[in-house]
This record gives sequence, C-alpha cells and structure tokens, in this order.
Amino acid sequence: MLIDRRSRVCELINKMNLRGAIFCSPSSIRYLSGYVAPVEIGPNPLEAGPPILLINKDGETGIIVSEFEEQPARSSSKVDHVSTYSCYNIHDVSMKAIDNLTGVLLDLMKRLKIDEGALGIEAEHFPTALLWRLQENLRALSWRDVSRNLETLRAVKDEDEIQLIRHVCEVTSWGQITARQLVSEGVSEIEIYSLVKAKIEEKAGARTPLLADMISGERTWEVSGHPSTRRLRRGDLVICDLVPRIDGYWGDSCSTISVGGASEEHRRLHRIVMTALQKGIESVRPGVSAMELDKIVRGEIRRHGYDYPHHTGHGLGVTYHEEPRIYPSSNTQLKPGMVLALEPGVYINGIGGIRLEVIILVTEDGGEVLTKYSKEL
Repeated sequence: MLIDRRSRVCELINKMNLRGAIFCSPSSIRYLSGYVAPVEIGPNPLEAGPPILLINKDGETGIIVSEFEEQPARSSSKVDHVSTYSCYNIHDVSMKAIDNLTGVLLDLMKRLKIDEGALGIEAEHFPTALLWRLQENLRALSWRDVSRNLETLRAVKDEDEIQLIRHVCEVTSWGQITARQLVSEGVSEIEIYSLVKAKIEEKAGARTPLLADMISGERTWEVSGHPSTRRLRRGDLVICDLVPRIDGYWGDSCSTISVGGASEEHRRLHRIVMTALQKGIESVRPGVSAMELDKIVRGEIRRHGYDYPHHTGHGLGVTYHEEPRIYPSSNTQLKPGMVLALEPGVYINGIGGIRLEVIILVTEDGGEVLTKYSKEL
C-alpha cells in the first residue's frame, strides 16, 4: 500500500543520512503520492517543470503542482501538503513560472525542514533551472542521487499495485484481441492503431497514453517502429506491440499476426519463438536470475541459428521498463511480487520479423501470466 511504500522510502532516507528527498519523475510521484501526472502530450510549455514531491526523514510529505493541475492533485494525491504556483498571467508578460515555482518550493522545504544538509534527488529528472536556483538560495544543501535505490524498491509490487497491473493487462489484452480482428488486406497500420487506441480508451473509460509498435511486411525485420500509412498485403506479417498506461501503471503485450494466411517459413519461425516464450514462462520462479532466464529463452532461439538484438524482457509498473531487466548481464534474482514481460523474437531480412510477449507475475512457486490473448499467427 501507499503508506508502506513511503515507509520504505523513509527507511532509505534515514539509512543514507539524508534530511529528505525530492522526486520529480511522474513514475515516482505516482508511486509515492497516488497522483497521476499527465504524460501523453509532453511537457506543458507554460509550466516551470513537472510536479514535485517532497518527503522528509519523518515521512511528512508535500506536493507542488502548477495551477492547471491543482484540482486533480488535491483530489487524488495522498500527501500532507498540496502547494501550487502561478504559471499563466495575461496581464504580466514578465512573469516567470520558474521564479514562482522556486519560491513555493523554498517555502515548502523550510516547512518540512529539508532546506539544509544532504537531500536525495532523482538526478536524471530534476530540472536544471530549478537546481541552479536552489543552489543559489540554499548553499548549505548537498545532493545525493537516489534514482537507482528507488528503482530497486519498486521492483517488488504491493498488492494494490498488482491489482492495478492486472487491470491494465486486461485492457491491454482487449487491445490485442481488437487488433487481430482488424488485421486484413488493404487496411493501413495507422488505421489499425487508431481504432485499437479508441477501443482501449473505451475499455479504460478515459484518455489513455498508448505506446505501440505497429509494423508490417518488410518493416517487421526492423524490429520496431511507429505505425505508418503502409497498407497490409496478403502474406504480410504484422507485429503489434501495445503498451498502455492506466491510472499511472503500464501494461505491455506483443503478438505477430499474418495477413491472409502464413507461409510455411513464417510458421516455422513462429514455432521457434513460441517455444522459446513457453520455456521462459515455465522457468519463471523465485530465485532464478535474470541472466539465467535470458539464457533459457535466448538459448532456444540460438539453438536454431537465430538471435534477437534486444532484451529478453523487463519489469513494468509505474514505468514500462524497470527492474527486473532480463538481460544477459543481469544478476537480479526474481522474487514473489515482481512483474515482468518476456518478449523473444526473430527478425530476418527478406523474410520477416516475429515477436511474442506476455506479462508474468512472479508467485511463491512460479509465475502467473496476466495477459490473455491469442499468440497464434
């Protein structure tokens, strides 16, 4: 639960001898406050930066958002203090949102008693302009990057997170079922994507950010790509990789669909990938390392003389790529409560590409597949 996640972060803060921490990534803000920051349209050009979450060593919390996000932040974030700053004023063209944000942040830092000493930040997400202003105003502050520490904490999901991921996987599966129904000769990749996105949003009941590989024919041996205006032809393969975000948590999925019947060579390659995926599913259990799992899945592909240029899998939750990362070089061991994707593939110039993917919850004695849709050609 949220309170447990914040308690673990407070333990980290105290273990590192920090006065507190400031988080600026949408993923961390969702994870620790419950507030789902908008991501689909990118940064708001009127705002001074992303929402900001502050936590002191005693667990007291505060969030800062622009005036545009005040209502949703107050209704959904579970924090002690909600502060806002002005970023839009048609009567004062000289107003700078970053100055307003800096003032609000300095006040909240003083209130939480984290305006001196060592402070944790997410170095990859902290706005540089804001950092400069804090350094000018608070010369007694020092900084420690806690990004990797937090990612490690996030790897094992709480029960409420698992329920959110189950839901997004259900909607993701609906998207795959819809895509399979739409694949036919003459339709374009972008038409399929647009209709699938509409169905996913209908199922989710809200606007839904959706990442997608939607590639067909000769584009499939390029591994990934955005949907284009290319129209499907008889004999094509279509790689459909759907990654929606619902209530701040991400799903993932991939199927490969044939247009008008698969060739024997396509069926042969599909069997190889399907076997590798099945071996991976059967191998998921606590104590198995990411390296071992990668070797099992990738090894089955290599046994037939092929390989793929990407990871075998990855964790997902408040981001769509996180620990455990199923890489040949990763010693991370699977634990109950982790959620991961497995997605082996084969891509051959002049023939086509095939990738299949499932989402798996690591249980006490194995793994549970959360995505339910056809993997057949």
